[in-house]
Amino acid sequence: MASIVETHIMTAKELKKLRKNLGYTLRDFASKVGIAHSTISQYEKGKRSISFQTENQIKQALGLILEKKYDFELHIHLDFLRLTFF
Repeated sequence: MASIVETHIMTAKELKKLRKNLGYTLRDFASKVGIAHSTISQYEKGKRSISFQTENQIKQALGLILEKKYDFELHIHLDFLRLTFF
């Protein structure tokens, strides 16, 4: 079975849009993701490229990546549901 490899790297515009949509200032965002604010600024201005590892660090810090911890899935089968409203 072939694995899927993500090749898209976040662009400067996408990073800035993400930060603004989440309502963070540059310094607050940098503090949240654990990267210096000057580095974030360079990323947003396109003066520095965002590596795949840095993108994952940002996404993980913001809770945008869910790590697969187990090799099984949870399946639920609901046979009966009773709701009573008063």
